[in-house]
Amino acid sequence: MIPILAAALAGQFSPSANEADRGDLEFIRGVEEFVLSSGRGRGLPEPYRGLIERLGDSSWRERDAATKGLREASVTDQRWLFWGRRHPDPEVRLRSNTILRRLNPCSSCEGSGKSKNWGLWPCWDCQGTATAWPWSMWD
Repeated sequence: MIPILAAALAGQFSPSANEADRGDLEFIRGVEEFVLSSGRGRGLPEPYRGLIERLGDSSWRERDAATKGLREASVTDQRWLFWGRRHPDPEVRLRSNTILRRLNPCSSCEGSGKSKNWGLWPCWDCQGTATAWPWSMWD
């Protein structure tokens, strides 16, 4: 009786598309952080290694060029951005987070950050951030 009730309740509360996207990102993040912490990662492959290192360059032109290159290279494979989030340089961490969030717009508001109801309020799912993965104080 209890399993039937649990299945019925679980069927009523299906996650929104934004919650599913956020769950996928959290899973990828967990996998990559596990690989990093276990020491099994052999390092970043090219072109990601060079681009991530250039995100912390002293020249703003190099940083911008690396940001654009990493955004284009990460359209198909975003997992290396999670490696950039663990970099010791705060500029690299910030830029990796920003690229990751821009590549994953909120599916509820289509990346506008505003509610579909007249656009007067922030989107409920993304909290007005326009990304599938809202900012947190732990980033």
